[in-house]
Amino acid sequence: MFRNNYTDSSIIKDILAGGNERDQALKYLLLMSGYFQKVKKVIEEGGGPDKKAENIYETCLVQFDKKVRRFEWAENITIELFLINEAKRIWCNELMYDDELRKKAMEWLNDDKKLKKQIFYSVTNNSGKQVDAEDCYQNGMVYLDTNIKEGKYQGGALKGYFYHICFNLWRNELKKSKAQLIEDYQAHDPVTNTDPLIELERKERALLLNRLFEELGEQCRKIINLKYLIIDQYSMGDIAGQMGFKNAQIASNALNKCRKRLWDLLQEHKQAAL
Repeated sequence: MFRNNYTDSSIIKDILAGGNERDQALKYLLLMSGYFQKVKKVIEEGGGPDKKAENIYETCLVQFDKKVRRFEWAENITIELFLINEAKRIWCNELMYDDELRKKAMEWLNDDKKLKKQIFYSVTNNSGKQVDAEDCYQNGMVYLDTNIKEGKYQGGALKGYFYHICFNLWRNELKKSKAQLIEDYQAHDPVTNTDPLIELERKERALLLNRLFEELGEQCRKIINLKYLIIDQYSMGDIAGQMGFKNAQIASNALNKCRKRLWDLLQEHKQAAL
């Protein structure tokens, strides 16, 4: 029987005491469903099977025991947080070096039709075609595999991580396209390079095109991304929670202001290009 008043501090104290007290504290953690479920969630979100979660949880407890007995335990960290972070570290390390595990995690991602639909929508709803979406998705898989092997993925929802890889790939493609449009515009611009004032005006217009989206500000960029670039995921109530607003109406008002700001910038760009 376990005593019913275990706390983080008492568990650590019993482990340091050694003997039967240490054994009982570790056994309590091993059978503690709440802690195990946290670790299991880390592994599941990372594309791992339930069996791996059990093995990794036991390994996390071994590392916890060692850390406490070596007097390396920091008072400002909870056992739960340590186990979660340790599970992320162990799972990412296994994905990095185990080709078969990584392959299965990638297949798990690829089988998610809803995720694929979200990624395709993000591309086709932002100036892309179906073939662009397919290319972005496949390139994203390549980047994901590389990032895992290079240790850039450090845990968390693998699906969300993959989505953002694809999103950033397409955003970079749009930037390249915009840069190409600027180059084409400059190549056909009838200005003469002998007039420094006209040359300066041309450069200013090009810079305006490059800064257009960035000038919206971080908050506006985030709220527009949440509303329009993640299909079937965020309502205005969800966005309010993500952005720290009190309610959905405030979030809606903020979104409208950001849309107006974007429209104003587009008009400024249009005027600057005249």
